[in-house]
Amino acid sequence: MSYQNTGGYRCTTCTVDKTDSAGNSLAGYPKQYLITDAIPNTSYVAITVDDLRIMSDTEYQNRLTAFYNYIETEESGLDANAAVASGYEPYGTDTTLCPISVTVDPGEIQTS
Repeated sequence: MSYQNTGGYRCTTCTVDKTDSAGNSLAGYPKQYLITDAIPNTSYVAITVDDLRIMSDTEYQNRLTAFYNYIETEESGLDANAAVASGYEPYGTDTTLCPISVTVDPGEIQTS
């Protein structure tokens, strides 16, 4: 089965950094959470980056919600949606990094 590149991207890592008043990271920070890891206390098992890449938008949104909920339970007081820095959104479109391509039957001319 083949898939068409739509120009969309999905981030795989969420980095949480807690700092003191001088801007120094607290002990144990920054921490990284991977959306491809199993999400504790849910039915979400570990997956590959390829699995993440080809899942439907609905499946991705559901996994992202569970992922954020997990991080918020681990990081007291964090609102994962509000804490996303500009330019680091969990998904979006970037046709430079993810060029749009057309998938065709074998033997036909492909364009990208």
